Formats: sequence, structure tokens, C-alpha cells
Amino acid sequence: VVCHNSELYVIFTDKVTGSDRRPTDIYQKRIHAYIMTEEYDTENTGLSIASLVLGILGVLAFSTGLSFVFSILAIVFAVLCMKKKQGIKGLAVAGLVLGIVGLSLWALLVVLLGGLLGLMLIFFGL
Repeated sequence: VVCHNSELYVIFTDKVTGSDRRPTDIYQKRIHAYIMTEEYDTENTGLSIASLVLGILGVLAFSTGLSFVFSILAIVFAVLCMKKKQGIKGLAVAGLVLGIVGLSLWALLVVLLGGLLGLMLIFFGL
């Protein structure tokens, strides 16, 4: 594989003689590689950092009502960061994942507490 002018070429080698065929040969394969070439403005990192911090807080505080707020804000900031192509993409993705995890943990806790409350109402007649 040879890279020439930002294009990748596959060069087939003759196994018997070991001679290379040039990229201009008929066996040339041109591969367009678009490997993570998106341009992000890394000067404005506020949204991506805020998304990550809020995602972490959302996971850590999942037993409180603040987890819902932190997780929603983490998801919103991560999506804004990715749409505007600002900040550090890895931080935004981590904030998005943590926001989803925090929101899921909070929803699971609400469902479990609701079920527990329902059982208490049935058994104790409250």
C-alpha cells in the first residue's frame, strides 16, 4: 500500500519474481480514504468539556433529581458540540455516552422506586 497525494494505492507484487508493478499499471486500485478527516475547531472547547463534566456528574448523582438535569444538559451540549464541529470530539462523545448512562440509571431508579411504592401501597394499604 502506497500513499501518494493523499490517495492510497494498492500495488500488487509478483510473487515469483518479486517485481513491483507501478501504480500506473492496469492492476492499480485507487482507494479513497476518509479516515477521521473532519475538521473541528479545537480552540472553543467549552461545550465538549462541559458535556464531559455534566455527564460525569449525571452518573455520580444518579440517585438524585439533579442527575436528570445533568444528563440532559450533557447530551444537549455534546450534540451541539458535534453539530458545530467545535471542541474536542472525543470529549463530546464521552459526555454523550455518560449523559445517556446517567439518564438510564436515573430512569431505572425511578422505575424501581415506583414499583416499590406500588408494592407498599398494595401490602400496607397506604
